[in-house]
Amino acid sequence: ASAGHWATAAAVLGNDLLLSAQGALVHRENRWASLSIAACKTSLGERCNSPSSHGPRAAPYLEEAAPAELRAAMEAPQRVYDALDARNYKAALKLCDKNAKKNPVLAALRCLTLQRMRRLSEAAEACNELVTKGYTDENVLAPLTMCLNALNRDGEATTLWAHAYQQKPADASLGRRVCAAHARQQDWPHVRSVAAALYKSTKDVSYLRRFAAAALVEATATPAPPTKLLTLKLGDKMLERCIDESGGYGRGSAGDVEL
Repeated sequence: ASAGHWATAAAVLGNDLLLSAQGALVHRENRWASLSIAACKTSLGERCNSPSSHGPRAAPYLEEAAPAELRAAMEAPQRVYDALDARNYKAALKLCDKNAKKNPVLAALRCLTLQRMRRLSEAAEACNELVTKGYTDENVLAPLTMCLNALNRDGEATTLWAHAYQQKPADASLGRRVCAAHARQQDWPHVRSVAAALYKSTKDVSYLRRFAAAALVEATATPAPPTKLLTLKLGDKMLERCIDESGGYGRGSAGDVEL
């Protein structure tokens, strides 16, 4: 993605995560900042403001709150994202500091806000306080891992997503996040492993396509891996299944044929 090959990145990550992939470059190219924030705002809106097939409307730590408190707790992160999107970092930090101890989403957003303000040592310290908590809520992990990635702590970000997916293996959204995290580290065998697990649990053929794309990237790397031929065969097998389950070559997409 850093080389500008967004078509390949889209095939590996899925279009739903492409904005997050662009946002991963925020510490090198500020022009992606608003895109990454937009991706998180979309996730927040889907998780907090509409019923979810993966669980209750609100995160477990907010379930016992009174209706007014619940509404305020859910609206506060959105206001922080709006402030970050407007680059009003002082306002964002003020909103986070007010309830960061009560709401881990705001605590994670505080980390991201400090990083955007270039207060890197404070951001790193704030991250250290959260990474050991074992959170599995995507609304917490999204801003926290964005901050970790910007601090060049990609491995910790991947570990957080992987742990959350292990705790909620039926949550395909978390699985896609794990794929994106492994792809960021160019860990293609793990991308393929998670994609296969996602296909097994959802029967969504897009994960077969993701498996095949990861296999292609892995096999054509320089230097070539010793398992190049086997990896390509596995990718080809998965893509053939994807095309078959999509109605065959007569009804398959041009993208699948090209891949």
